[in-house]
This record gives sequence, C-alpha cells and structure tokens, in this order.
Amino acid sequence: MRHDTWSAARVWSSPGTLHAPADAPGTHCVLVSVEGTVTFDAGNGPFILDEHQFAVLESSSPVTASSTGPSARVEGRLLSRRLGAEEFRFARERPFDVPEPFWQLAVATLNTLIAAPPDTVGGGSARIRNVLEELILTLLAEVHANELTAASSQAAQLQREATRLIGLHSGDPVFSVQLLASQLAVSQTHLHRIFAELGTTPRKAIERARVRAAREALEQAGAAPAAVIADRSGFTSVRQMRAALQRWL
Repeated sequence: MRHDTWSAARVWSSPGTLHAPADAPGTHCVLVSVEGTVTFDAGNGPFILDEHQFAVLESSSPVTASSTGPSARVEGRLLSRRLGAEEFRFARERPFDVPEPFWQLAVATLNTLIAAPPDTVGGGSARIRNVLEELILTLLAEVHANELTAASSQAAQLQREATRLIGLHSGDPVFSVQLLASQLAVSQTHLHRIFAELGTTPRKAIERARVRAAREALEQAGAAPAAVIADRSGFTSVRQMRAALQRWL
C-alpha cells in the first residue's frame, strides 16, 4: 500500500541481499521483524534485527538488507518531521525489543493497512500517516521508558555494590577510587557519575567510611594509640586522620 506521504508493505525474503533505493528526504522507515534475522545498513553502519524486534531508520539514503536464511517483516514508511527531532536520535538504526502487546499492535496495524484496497483510503491518507507516526512514537516511548528504568535499576545496583566495597576495603590505606572502579569494572568517569547522583564523590565516600571507623575506635574506652587507629581506619598517618576528622565535624 503506497500513498504520497506513507507506505506499508510485507517483505518475505530468501537468503541474500536486497538493495532499496533512497526515499525522499525526511522519510523514516519502521521495520517490524516477524521471522528470521536480517542485517540492515542505511549508510551509518550495519545493525542486526532479530525476530520480534523493531527498528526505525532514516530511509532518505539507500538501505541494504541481507540475511543468511528466510525472513519476514512488515514495514511502514512515512514523511515525519517529529521522528527527525533530536529527542529521538537515541532510536535511530538500532534494534529494540518491545512487550508482546506492542509488537502485535505494530504488526496488526501495518497488516491492516497493507490489506486495505487502495480506493478505501481516499481522503483519509493524511490521517493514516498520522496514525503510523503515532504508532512509531508510541513504540519509541515504550522502549525509551524501559531503557530509563533499566538504567536506573543498574545505577542503583552499582551504588549498592560500591557502598559494600567501600565498607569492606576502606580500612586498607591503598584502597582508592581507581581500585574501586576496577573492582566494579567501570570507568572512573562512570563511577563519579554514579556518586554524583548521590550528591557526593567516590573519594568523599571512601574518606567518610574511614572517618566513621576512626571515630568509633577513638570513642571506645581504652582506645588504641592514634597511630594504630589511623592505620586500621585506612589513613596513612595520624595527621591525615585528624585532618579528615576535622573536615567531617
């Protein structure tokens, strides 16, 4: 089904490579995989679309689709200024998994348009283009929300693990931000970003743990000598310990 500003199609392909010519500038294509695995390339590097995934790409450049086995998908193409907006840059030319109801909605909508006789669309073509656009935006909103939730969950997990490691190793004077990042298998930049969400820095978190340990030891009856407490708390000297205690009054 093809109209001036949108089109919809089913694509069944055998193993091999298909070359699609460039569409008009501003055209976007939604690919909804039904069966098989296909590698797409719209000029910015290839990406793989597996079964029950979808992707959005700008089709104003030639698109190559290649597969080593049979595949099936439905496609929708439309002129859309909204999909070209900066806020949707994250979604360009990468595959997404979506919950089954959303995948079924996309397939059913495109199949309905494909099966409709051309003369039944008539003057509603512009409204159908809007429906296609809203469908794609809904899919992108869903996957973006899922990504944000996953990222938030991963950040919280990383924060908990960092706190655990600091509590476990802060008594070692050689323990540092660099070692913490290494144990968490993240970059120091990412580690600082995680602690910034907590309103602090990794260095301050380590120092705070050492200050807490030192205070508890100093407040005990019959406390050990200051040099011993400093060493056990993770400080390299009594002077360093006292300076930290002063900072955390």
